[in-house]
Amino acid sequence: MNPETSAQNEITIPHDRFSKENCESCGRFLGPERQSCIYCGALRSSRIPVRNFYWFGYFLVCLGFFYFFLALTYKPVFIPIFSLNETMNFKRVRVKGLVTAAYTNLDKYKRNTSVSLTLRGLKTDGTVDWSDNDQNVIRLKAEGENGTALKNSGNLPKNGDLVELSASLYAGPGYRVLNLSSQQFIKIIGHTMSAGGIAYAPATVTELLANAESWRDKAVLVKKSRIVKCREKYIIEISDPDADPPQNFLVFGIKPEQYSEGDLVSVRGTFTFYSDGGYWEIKTDKGDRDAVTPWREE
Repeated sequence: MNPETSAQNEITIPHDRFSKENCESCGRFLGPERQSCIYCGALRSSRIPVRNFYWFGYFLVCLGFFYFFLALTYKPVFIPIFSLNETMNFKRVRVKGLVTAAYTNLDKYKRNTSVSLTLRGLKTDGTVDWSDNDQNVIRLKAEGENGTALKNSGNLPKNGDLVELSASLYAGPGYRVLNLSSQQFIKIIGHTMSAGGIAYAPATVTELLANAESWRDKAVLVKKSRIVKCREKYIIEISDPDADPPQNFLVFGIKPEQYSEGDLVSVRGTFTFYSDGGYWEIKTDKGDRDAVTPWREE
């Protein structure tokens, strides 16, 4: 055969013939007769080019970065406590609030613990809203195994804790309750011992009476006290349950019929001397419905 003729024949071979003899997945030469690639195993009748896998991988990487960006920029929407109403009944809501009362009790079978928290709403700037609005206070409960898990988790909120949570709302005429379905849906985000801009200094009944003049007219918080007597209108008498002998003084400005003798409570207000009666007392602030709350062990 003439070499020149042979060279011309090679040049005039159609390019698509070579593409049919190569594996379209890995690109290696196979010849036109093989039905599968001996290198990568791809079937020639139903093959997927390797470049398609590359594009798919790039797509997954871009999608991952997109969701990562969303996660970084995501901000949960918290609903103000005062706006929770019947139109949201059975809905799951996210709220922030201040714990003003917290207590636990065993069920009648003494197997599980029920947890009940009283929450006061926050303002948009994150400070506590002390306005005299019944709708700004709501009760949160965790019962049965949920309550037991919350108590045993070490994350049980106490008085003064700021919390954020996700719970189901049960609301109807005259009632609103939040039900916590898991201890994982509540988080303590801070703590405060202030009310309406007032910082309350912690002290016991014994400490207040031992150096009464230094505490005169100061805002104080007695974390633990026992109600000795419910006296006349707006007055109860409290003592230091850990002192022997216990010392007593009066608390003015609350309704005694709401409490019982022997109750352990936390009390806050202004420690002052009532000159007309000749005794020391805590005068609670007008409108502070959390001035006397059930005591719980920290």
